[in-house]
Amino acid sequence: MIETTYIHLTEEEKRCFEAAIAENKKILEIKFKKFTVFLLIIIELIILYLIYLFEENGFSVILKFLTIVPIWGIIMITYLYFQKYIPAKKLFKLYSGILNEGKYQVKRIKSNYCEKYSDRNADYYLFIVEPEIIVLLRKQDFEIDETIFPSNNFIIPPFELRACLNLIC
Repeated sequence: MIETTYIHLTEEEKRCFEAAIAENKKILEIKFKKFTVFLLIIIELIILYLIYLFEENGFSVILKFLTIVPIWGIIMITYLYFQKYIPAKKLFKLYSGILNEGKYQVKRIKSNYCEKYSDRNADYYLFIVEPEIIVLLRKQDFEIDETIFPSNNFIIPPFELRACLNLIC
């Protein structure tokens, strides 16, 4: 049987979520470097104007190659900022919601039969829940105490919570 249940947070888990929220808040407080991007756009426009002025000379070829530097700078500043900002924003919302509710949602799998399966790149667990329902999960995505293997009760937290919940365990 596969069911969705809720696990209430302990005090230790609450402290872990508060620490994760504070860490994500630090990332969210970093401001986008607007002045630097604006300065790079001005430099790009100056180079383009110089290309216009010196179009007949061989000097314009060098200037055309110089246009790559400000464009690359604008793209990299924007990319590096949003590469950190977007995941931090998602996790901040998720952790804040969980902390406000005081519980989080997990999947519980109760099966009668479980088998280990290995592929070239990963190891899997194959759960036969009912005769017509088979669950295949990667071993790397969650931890199972194999001393009680095959168990009939596995709890799988959401992927986004694994980093925070693994700090507790």
